[in-house]
Amino acid sequence: MFDWKSRFHAPQFPWSEVARKRPDRGLAVIGKDLAAWELKTGELRPVVHRPHGVVLFAVNRMIDPLGRWIYYMNDDQGNEVGHLARVPFEGGDSLDLTTQLPAYTIVGLSTSGDGKTIALNTACGEGYSLRTIDADSLETKLVYRAEREFIKSRISADGNFLAVMSTEKTGRRHYAVRAFDSEGAEVGQLWDESGGNFWLTAYSPVAHERLILASGLKGGRRIPILWDPVTDEREWLDIEEGEITPLDWSADGRRLLLSRFRNGEQSLLCYDLRERKASEIDHPPGAFGEYGGSYARYAYFGPDHTVHAHRQDSQTPLRLEIYGKETQVLLGEDPPPARPWKNVNFESSDGTSVQAWLAQPEGDGPFPTILSIHGGPHLVMTEVFCPSAQAWLDHGFAFLSLNYRGSTTFGCRFQEMIWGNLGHYELEDLVAAHRFLVAPGKADPQAIFLNGESYGGFLTLWGLAKRTDLWAGGMAGVALTDWIETYRDASAALQGAFRNWFGGSPEEVGERYHNSSPINFVEDIQAPVLLLQGKNDSRTPPRQARLFEQKMKDAGKRVQLEWFDGGHAMEADTKVRWQQLMLNFTQRILTQTSK
Repeated sequence: MFDWKSRFHAPQFPWSEVARKRPDRGLAVIGKDLAAWELKTGELRPVVHRPHGVVLFAVNRMIDPLGRWIYYMNDDQGNEVGHLARVPFEGGDSLDLTTQLPAYTIVGLSTSGDGKTIALNTACGEGYSLRTIDADSLETKLVYRAEREFIKSRISADGNFLAVMSTEKTGRRHYAVRAFDSEGAEVGQLWDESGGNFWLTAYSPVAHERLILASGLKGGRRIPILWDPVTDEREWLDIEEGEITPLDWSADGRRLLLSRFRNGEQSLLCYDLRERKASEIDHPPGAFGEYGGSYARYAYFGPDHTVHAHRQDSQTPLRLEIYGKETQVLLGEDPPPARPWKNVNFESSDGTSVQAWLAQPEGDGPFPTILSIHGGPHLVMTEVFCPSAQAWLDHGFAFLSLNYRGSTTFGCRFQEMIWGNLGHYELEDLVAAHRFLVAPGKADPQAIFLNGESYGGFLTLWGLAKRTDLWAGGMAGVALTDWIETYRDASAALQGAFRNWFGGSPEEVGERYHNSSPINFVEDIQAPVLLLQGKNDSRTPPRQARLFEQKMKDAGKRVQLEWFDGGHAMEADTKVRWQQLMLNFTQRILTQTSK
């Protein structure tokens, strides 16, 4: 049998970019390192080592447009709370750019076209702040501050205008795009009276242009929009079929790079602004980005009219490819052996169509089966290279990865119907997945296990408590067990997200938090539970895991809590350990069941 552990250590390249005004210089994330990338020679030179991984969320550009500096989040042991720092491209000492500020979470970062001004969007106990930083003098200026969530700051090419995604106008987690001048005066708002949702991508790269590339909901699906914040002129780019997300704007301002999702599958498009026409980019099938295309800028325009994209599929680890006259692999190695995934659909309890990815081992079923639940909740599981899935297949398990309601790219209603009642519709979809697996004999009905991390860990515990008759056991990594306790200990950025999901704070709508917390239903859990928790996690803080474990033990339930050093994200060695723990856990249960 192939050594399943080696897949966890297969090189993956989740992020890269090229300096806009110095295209011979770039940046790549390699494991735990930020590496200066010499494009002419292909040399990758590590300049920053992050023991618990590199924070990429809500970042637009981490390399100075002139190729002078590399910017990164200097956090504490993976907790995603700290300060913005930089190092020279050639390597050298790290410099903290905001020593005068208390520690914060970065929720937006971008640089002007000339590299002179940095736009930094942060969240801390005082709320959300938008600041500019002079890249030379390091003089910092507060542009805007608010208590309600605003994220993803962007700055115009000339540094005279800034924009953010804000919930202040819309309420809950519907965003408006708000634009300001460099002094903090608001110049425009992209929203509508019905509370429409808009997402910010970038300002035009052309000097002295203030046009903003964003996306919004039209006819219930997401498509690009061009917006002038001063005149409020809006142009929808109505591209047929699928949910369309803009990714990048070419340096000459003539083309847009777009991502299209249809039924969980992803493709890249190029939109010509002169002809107002989209065309498909020729690339292999698969998915782009590390988190279902929801966070990082996983594809961008490279030099010489090429497209650089971080692509993966179920049999190929995430790697950097270049699309031009032909496909080339820039960063990546030959993939280890792996089995393919199949795109499937089935109906939930109310007739809603739900999409999932199915993989089966060799032989005839029914198989013991893992029902995998992604985190977020507002992410989408695409056809990714998943070492854990392949390890399950190696050991004779079938594997189903579910895009439950709350997942992105299936329309606004599908994503938002979970708000205010977290767990309800998702549970219905878990039950539907169980029915789909059992009906044709794909899965052994006595041997279906729930498995998820973060929000997926919450749904694992929720499913065990609410449908005790369906599951042989549950494995929850960095799980949300108690929404109220998690809120109290969470970072300010996450608290803002919680208020939007639930419609208020625990003080305002405490019953909603209570009714969606697995810790309040441990008496109903019958199956064994395996937990894994990071000691320095700011998203699912350690205290709520300890409280859940104790309450389970007090109730006489079977629970095992394991710990790892670090925050919310797991390193490769931790993932291997977690997989081994899960294999041992399921094998014990299957052995006991067979007796």
